[in-house]
Amino acid sequence: MASPEFEQLNHVLVAMRSIGLLWESNYHESIVGDGVRYIDAKPRDSTECPEELKELYSKVKEGWGNTSGMDSFISRDITKEYTVKFIDSALAEFKCTFRNDQLIKQRITYKQSPFFKSYESEDLYAVIETGSEVGITEYWQLFGVKSPTISELVSFRVDYDPSRFEAHKHPRTHLHLSDREDCRICVDTPLDPRSFFVFVVSHFYSSKRDELIETLSGWENHTRFPSSIEDEESTHIHLNLGHT
Repeated sequence: MASPEFEQLNHVLVAMRSIGLLWESNYHESIVGDGVRYIDAKPRDSTECPEELKELYSKVKEGWGNTSGMDSFISRDITKEYTVKFIDSALAEFKCTFRNDQLIKQRITYKQSPFFKSYESEDLYAVIETGSEVGITEYWQLFGVKSPTISELVSFRVDYDPSRFEAHKHPRTHLHLSDREDCRICVDTPLDPRSFFVFVVSHFYSSKRDELIETLSGWENHTRFPSSIEDEESTHIHLNLGHT
């Protein structure tokens, strides 16, 4: 039987697909014994990646070089180390480890696509409607080297790792900006699937936020994780993300 967290993730992603934000989902839940359970992506070997996608990224590197975050994004896309690919090809990961139904570790990420273009573009919708990963070839025609793009890719990562807690230095739940390992901004709580994806949609696909909230409004099984912030941390600047 699927866990409440996995059911919630399923429901949220169905809602995102119904409003036109989801290109592809890629995740599973597994139980490995001793009460340990994982929600994770289903990665593939790089040799299984379509040649069209590899050729595309080869051209990307030729055209742009190694802009910040580019290699990390390319690697994740080729090996499918993501839970969600958005309509603009941005990647998000929702990864959790549980022991006896208690969350013991979490990593969630969002990486903006190097092919950045308004997800509301009619041309973009036409490409996504092909419903095929090799539709990325047409993507290249829209987002080629000569097209406008961004020089710095926006990305963030939220980690929950209470085993490494150290007040003000390594909060139980913390936010990393881009790929800066030494940047740990305290967050009040680990994020459940609904809170995470509503947060992403609110700030990166804002015109779709109300539609997503409305689509999710009848879903009662909204699992929330307990607060992880210490009293002494709460008196300092931190992020309150757990009540979206």
